[in-house]
Amino acid sequence: MFKKLIFSFIILCFSSAVLAKSSNFSSINVNMIAHLTEKEVLLDTLKHPRIWVSPKDRNGILDNISKYTWANSLFSQLKKNQSSKYLNHAKNPSEEINLIPNLPGDRKIHRTILNDGVECAILYYLTEDEKYAQIASDIVYQYVKMISNKDPLKLKFYHKKFNHLIQTREHFPRVAMIYDFVQPYLTNPSTKVYDISTKNKVRFNFKIAQKAFEVMANNVIKLGGNNSNHPVLELPGALYAIICMDNKIARDRFFDKILNGLARSRQPGINWMLNRFSKEDRLWPESAGYGKFTHALFIQLMNIMDRYQPNLKIIDNHKDILESVFIYENFLYPNGATMAYGDIGRSFTNHAHIYRNVLKIAERKGYTALKNRAATVLQEIYKEEGGYNPIIKNQRLEWNNPLQLLWGVNIDTLVSDAGEPKYRTVKATHAGIVMQRNYSGKDDKQNGLMYYTGGGTYVHAHASGLDMELYGSGYVIGPDYGGSASGYGSKLHEQYAVSYAAHNTIIVNGTSGRGSKINGNSTWQNIVNPVVLKASEPKPYVNAIAQNFSFSTQFLGDVINNVNQQRTNSIVRTSATSGYYVDIFRSVSTTKNNFHDYLFHGLGDKMQIKSKNNNLFMVDTPNRFQNDSGDARKQPGWRWFSDAKTSLLTSDPVTTRFDLQVTKDYLHMSIPGGVTKEYSAVLAPPTQDVSNGYDKKDTQVFIMRKYGEAWNKPFIAIYEPSKSNKPTVKRTENIIIDNKVIGVKVISKVDGQEIHDIILSNDNDTTTLKLPKFNIVFTGRFAIVRTLIKANKTNVYMYLGDGNELQFLDKKIKGDIDGKAYLEYILKYDISKNKN
Repeated sequence: MFKKLIFSFIILCFSSAVLAKSSNFSSINVNMIAHLTEKEVLLDTLKHPRIWVSPKDRNGILDNISKYTWANSLFSQLKKNQSSKYLNHAKNPSEEINLIPNLPGDRKIHRTILNDGVECAILYYLTEDEKYAQIASDIVYQYVKMISNKDPLKLKFYHKKFNHLIQTREHFPRVAMIYDFVQPYLTNPSTKVYDISTKNKVRFNFKIAQKAFEVMANNVIKLGGNNSNHPVLELPGALYAIICMDNKIARDRFFDKILNGLARSRQPGINWMLNRFSKEDRLWPESAGYGKFTHALFIQLMNIMDRYQPNLKIIDNHKDILESVFIYENFLYPNGATMAYGDIGRSFTNHAHIYRNVLKIAERKGYTALKNRAATVLQEIYKEEGGYNPIIKNQRLEWNNPLQLLWGVNIDTLVSDAGEPKYRTVKATHAGIVMQRNYSGKDDKQNGLMYYTGGGTYVHAHASGLDMELYGSGYVIGPDYGGSASGYGSKLHEQYAVSYAAHNTIIVNGTSGRGSKINGNSTWQNIVNPVVLKASEPKPYVNAIAQNFSFSTQFLGDVINNVNQQRTNSIVRTSATSGYYVDIFRSVSTTKNNFHDYLFHGLGDKMQIKSKNNNLFMVDTPNRFQNDSGDARKQPGWRWFSDAKTSLLTSDPVTTRFDLQVTKDYLHMSIPGGVTKEYSAVLAPPTQDVSNGYDKKDTQVFIMRKYGEAWNKPFIAIYEPSKSNKPTVKRTENIIIDNKVIGVKVISKVDGQEIHDIILSNDNDTTTLKLPKFNIVFTGRFAIVRTLIKANKTNVYMYLGDGNELQFLDKKIKGDIDGKAYLEYILKYDISKNKN
């Protein structure tokens, strides 16, 4: 035995020396690693399985199966899935193994066979029944044989519409996973596997398997994609293969390359990924959907890496990545759809697997608070879904079904189902996003209010400027177009979906668009300059000072389009079932202010635009939006508009109603008078990922054009979602001082009660306004004074969102360190009758 150990030590030393001398990583992996014999494999002290679970985890999983319905169900599903193979494989292994396609072959067939192999391998781990192990071993042997003789640079699992990003996610991990679970069986001297080439049973060739793992690891390292989420998505294909390497020196060398990255490689490394998460919010810096599923996968990989290399403390040192993922619960609209800035759409809302992984990590690491947090969110999800009824199935791309069983943690029925707090304000700084909501607790799906504004340059971003989405009446009722992956490469996506015209924004001089590519040829460069949150109340994740009011102000210094823009938005609630949005959008070109177009996309079967209770006179203008900038994308994208109609110039107040006839819901829009504009109505392509068939109907678009600057006389719009075809907002008027619009007066009538809101918005936080007409003096950025008459008395609500001071009559409130203050009181008289 001592001689064998000395021989193994010499082999390992030789491998280390060769590795140290070589500067060519590919030649190291293909030619110079001393492959181990079967006996030497047994010397590896890190026992299999070791990717998802270890031998010591088995009893805990079996305990769950014996105690809990969800675990027993998953175990039973696995057995049922493989029952036919269990009964028949041993009789004629060639019948099934011959179904394995060559490389390249059919993507789905490869995935299905490999998935069967994994499920059988897991069942062997749980039951120790060698019939399952034999099935899995026969499958994996055929695959490692095919892979081992491939050039890493040319390896393809399938041929039709090949994308390197697919096989590293679907196929490589399953090959490694099968081996990891059945390796103890394969080292048994009596084990033989079916060899398709000889049509005989043979001993498993560990050299071939180890070579196959090297090939897959090198494929990821050399052919991956940088500067996006691709390194994370491809990482399982390399990481799982590396962990299966039974030569510790080779395993450590390869792991170092994916940890720290290899110069001039296509895999920048795990440390790069850790640093890629945004510093402010610790979110993966891509569009909402892509960022979320990348974040989720990386958490899964963090657990694997932390188990494999606990000395790295990858979780202890980056626990904030586990905590930040919970913010995606706050990105959900009341109807369950998600905010959809950038590509991928708003239907990617399956969060449960994310929190199950966090729950497992928290239990393993002893993070009590994090464990409780994950558990209550899961309880909320399970309640909405009618219970926890997990299903094991063959998944494409990211693969996590078996972890429901292997990493499952039972949640006590006494755990609260309250879920995450529904913060009034949240942000995603990398995308320039700020979201605000106001829920009354009374049918929030119908009556809840929620919006976001933002824009930026990030992977899968759209050229949107300072964009906005509105929720109301059960819909994302004021949406941007979306960016579903199904449309990638189409003219509709490349010219419209990702351009200004598909968003609720301002187009300046008819030419707004993304900038030129810089530092290479990446699509994801120079799209929108950073949108900066100047102020909000409440601040992100902080309690609000008022039940009925909130606001945010965002700023875009757009050097791409030579324009400065500031967008102030507010949610104003008037009852548990009513309220409205305020949108004050300032825009000024730093070169020429020919005209500014304000675009709003609303769902609906029809849109009615009126002035003075009559339909606004409009004429056909088929060529109004048929220009572009001459680039390949035909920016700003409004050539996709159709059926354009336009009014004459008017300074009269204008109202608009979007009718959603399917559910008899409405969106009312009010534009105060006093500023001269033209109004247009157009149809746009159907919006993606919206409900009740509106994804099949043309989107209604309301456009108002102002000639000259739009900063001192900004666009102001009041939006009210409603179940009624009559708005509660009865009248709006601009508040103008020295030829500058500084706010809007909104008069509502709710259940017979008239409500007067004076909404003030400066373009900075230091300007003082003196408004004797309204008995108001205000210094700051944003404020609201509300009055309503009850029983010959006046209820007064003073809201200082950001500022130094707000005075109404003889009452004065001063902003705290954050510039906020709030006061409610009652005047003992009817203010409408007493002007003193």
